[in-house]
Amino acid sequence: MRELYGEAAQTLADGLGAQRVAIVYKDEEGKLALGGCHGFPSFSLDDSPISVSILRDAALEGRTILTQDGRVDHEMAQHLSLLLSGAVSILCVPFHDANGYPAGALYADTTGRVGAFRRSELLYARECAVWLEGLLGGSYSVPKPGLALPQDSSTVQ
Repeated sequence: MRELYGEAAQTLADGLGAQRVAIVYKDEEGKLALGGCHGFPSFSLDDSPISVSILRDAALEGRTILTQDGRVDHEMAQHLSLLLSGAVSILCVPFHDANGYPAGALYADTTGRVGAFRRSELLYARECAVWLEGLLGGSYSVPKPGLALPQDSSTVQ
């Protein structure tokens, strides 16, 4: 299972160009656990370098979060841990179990990126969530998402 979450974290990071990515899931006891991460060392949710309350909102309540600049977003500014983490643009998308209940979340952020996550990157993250749901459910028919990064117009023929 760790390998699957690790692959999902790498896929999300590659497709979004995110600096930091984490995949959290509900364990057997219904508590959040870290499944995989990219861009920072593995961490305990008790000592998380990102906002645990944002992870909980997405993973346990099934809430999608897209913030272009968390430093000035009124709702995000209330999360002290978010401000301390240095995150600027935040994207958090839930994934669901076979019964349709929230089972975890895919989290990505940037700390010094010019621009912010956009709708196209949100859609890519949702594709990653659907792909992960399929794999967790034992279905390998959902294709792995391609990259969401826009092509450089100078390379387009």
